[in-house]
Amino acid sequence: PPPSVSSSSNSLSLPPLFYTRGGAGEGKASTLHFSPWDESARKFRFEQQGSEKESCSRPPLFSEPDSSRVLALGRSKDGALLTLASASVAGSAAYALWLPRADSVSSTLTSDSISSSSLPFPPRLTCVAPFQEGVEHYLEHCDGIPGGLVVMTTATAAATGEEKAEGNEFWLAAPLADSSPSLPPSSIPPPSSWKPLLPPRSDAVLTDIDVFRDSILCYERCSSTGRPQLSLLKGFAPSSSSSSHSTPQIQKVALPCPGFLVVRPGANADPDAETARLTLSGPLEPPRDFDLNLGTGKWSLSSSSSSSSSTSFSSFAAAEELEVASERTRGGVPVTLVRRKNHQSLPRPALLSLYGCYGLPVEPDFDPCLLTLAARFSNFDLAFAHLRGGGELGRKWHAAGRGGNRGRVVEDAREVLRWLGSGGGGGGSGSGDEKELRRPVALVAESAGVLVAGALLADPEASRILSAISLRVPFVDVLGGIAEEEDGEEGEEGGEGGEEGRRRQRSLLEHERGEFASSTSAASALAAVCPYFLLSELEKKKKKSKTSLPGPPVLVTLAENDARVPAAGVAKWVARLRRLRGGAQNHQSRVLLRVLRDCGHAEGLKNEGDIEANALEAAFLVDATERWKEEELKTEKRT
Repeated sequence: PPPSVSSSSNSLSLPPLFYTRGGAGEGKASTLHFSPWDESARKFRFEQQGSEKESCSRPPLFSEPDSSRVLALGRSKDGALLTLASASVAGSAAYALWLPRADSVSSTLTSDSISSSSLPFPPRLTCVAPFQEGVEHYLEHCDGIPGGLVVMTTATAAATGEEKAEGNEFWLAAPLADSSPSLPPSSIPPPSSWKPLLPPRSDAVLTDIDVFRDSILCYERCSSTGRPQLSLLKGFAPSSSSSSHSTPQIQKVALPCPGFLVVRPGANADPDAETARLTLSGPLEPPRDFDLNLGTGKWSLSSSSSSSSSTSFSSFAAAEELEVASERTRGGVPVTLVRRKNHQSLPRPALLSLYGCYGLPVEPDFDPCLLTLAARFSNFDLAFAHLRGGGELGRKWHAAGRGGNRGRVVEDAREVLRWLGSGGGGGGSGSGDEKELRRPVALVAESAGVLVAGALLADPEASRILSAISLRVPFVDVLGGIAEEEDGEEGEEGGEGGEEGRRRQRSLLEHERGEFASSTSAASALAAVCPYFLLSELEKKKKKSKTSLPGPPVLVTLAENDARVPAAGVAKWVARLRRLRGGAQNHQSRVLLRVLRDCGHAEGLKNEGDIEANALEAAFLVDATERWKEEELKTEKRT
């Protein structure tokens, strides 16, 4: 186990181990391939091991001297090659190890199999693409393509110098399609010479692939709405009149129901399968398993889903009155809405969910608890904001909200909040004009999404629209994570110097440094979106004005054993927010703290199956929103 794993842990995460049998001419010889850890729990070497009878030890196939890069070992679905990625937050390199095709087997190894192995040295490791900043590569193998190698990559624009590689979208390539190399190939052409199987397109962005013997299933998102799409690539074989391989046909596959907004691939481990299993769901559609025929592109409901009692949301009250819509704010931010079909008659309160981080999309999945709020209690419109920094519109959309661009994510959130508050998407103009305030907006955010929510909480204009905020395991101190331990020059209480400057929860993890900043040089840009720092600045203003700062009610949920977002840091942020609000004795400014005992970060993210937790959050949102409407009514009467 890696040094960072305690021996008292209930389970240990082992490195990938692949057991490979040799070809027909090699008898039953076999080799173990694996990637060990170093002292810092970083996988840094690609090794091979035969039997104890071998007269000499085998040298590593690959070693990565750069400590910022980590090795990831995998294999193609059909077992034709092992894949090796040397990656960091800055970029990646890709390598492939072709395996003997005759009688070759590659599978995950159990501890009982380690002692039985003996094999002559395997084929050489081939560099598919050298390391390049801002570029990602994912390797697969398909027998229908010459050379078999398939790469999902972002390298094309970087190679031609068209734009920065960080914002390039994925495309699908066949590096060996225009040559007839021996396997394993002695070299791979540069990415600029790779034959496109699925080039970048303006109407869709590629996010993942699933490779079968005669087809490739491509997972995509619509470039305008962020909704999931599917495409099938077929027709790799040469025609009867020509020996050259033709450009594959691209068949768009329509989802069986427009209400499905979430697509999750099944295991699909058999490369010779004629169907692919996928789980489809949506805000009004519970998850169901479907089989996609790879030859015809037609859907069939799986037997497990056919026998399931939950077929739709129609059993809930007023479900037939709801609809799903995709709209954009005046500033162009996509928003998915679940609202009443007669939404133009009377605007309802909106419940906003957002994230905008790590390139992860906000997926409008089936959530009975949210739908209860939409169909029963306060009749909320549900709004899912697809902010920059997320992955709904591809890598460019993500890059537009990374690092020093984090301020753009907050701008998007303010735009969506003003749009909803002025009736956008639910009976108003959506002009964003504060004078046209038509309805309250409750906000739900979790983990890194709280970086956006915290900035809205410190914004007086946003606070007027917000009726309630629920924050789950909130990441509130990104600025403290990148600052150096010795910072303490100012010495002013409440500032970034002195005692406050020495307050540190933990250092940022590797993926967090790549997302937010790599050095203290970006601290000024992050200060504008760091919830803890923003409260520090508000405290300074409070001391000068000697008045409490109003704001919407806040419910904060932290996990006692959260290693990613330490509970102590969240509790300090809550205490500071309470001080700013003068103790928060009144209902409209209260700050509630809920502690999940013996829980970690993952348990705090979702309240799945926890009826009490869901009821508590729903009651808080409903109560606070009703009080907001009462206060607005009193204000209107006074004026």
